[in-house]
Amino acid sequence: MRARLLSMVTAMLALSACAVQKPYVITTKFDPAEVAWSTKPGTASIHGQAFMKTVGGDVKTCAGNEVDLIPFNSYVTEQQDAVHHGLTWGGFSYLDPARKVAWRTTRCNAQGDFVFSNIPAGHWLIETTATWGAVGQGWIGPEIQRQGGVLNQEATLSADEHKDMVLSR
Repeated sequence: MRARLLSMVTAMLALSACAVQKPYVITTKFDPAEVAWSTKPGTASIHGQAFMKTVGGDVKTCAGNEVDLIPFNSYVTEQQDAVHHGLTWGGFSYLDPARKVAWRTTRCNAQGDFVFSNIPAGHWLIETTATWGAVGQGWIGPEIQRQGGVLNQEATLSADEHKDMVLSR
C-alpha cells in the first residue's frame, strides 16, 4: 500500500514537472540610439491616475509607488508581446541601467495621481503598481496575502499635447 502511494506521488510530481513553462528570454538587444529621442526635453505632458478595485468594491490606488514612463522601442515591444501572450518573465531585466537611461520616473500621490511634464512627443508605456494586503488563510492560520498588481497603458503624444489617463483594471 505504501509503495503504491509513493509511486502515485512520484508520477504526479513527474507530470507536474512537464507542465512548468520555460521563461521567455528576450532576443532583441536594447539599442540606446533607438530611444535617444526620449531623453530630450519636450512640450507634452501626461496627468494620470492609477487604481484597482478589490472584490468588495474598495478602490486601492498606486499611492506612494513609482510610476515609470518608458519609451517604446524594439525591446519593449518584444517584452509586451511576451506578456500579452501569457509567457513568463524569465528574460526581462528592469534593473539593467542601460534600459533605464531613457525612462522617466515619478511617484503617485496619496490619491493615486501622477504627472509627467516636459516630455517629448513619441510612443510611451506608463507602468505602476497598485498593491495591498488582505487577510487570508495560510498553512497554519491567518496571514496577510499581497493582492493587486501591475497597471500599464500605452500613450502616443504629439508636441504640446496634454493627455489625461486612467490606469485601471
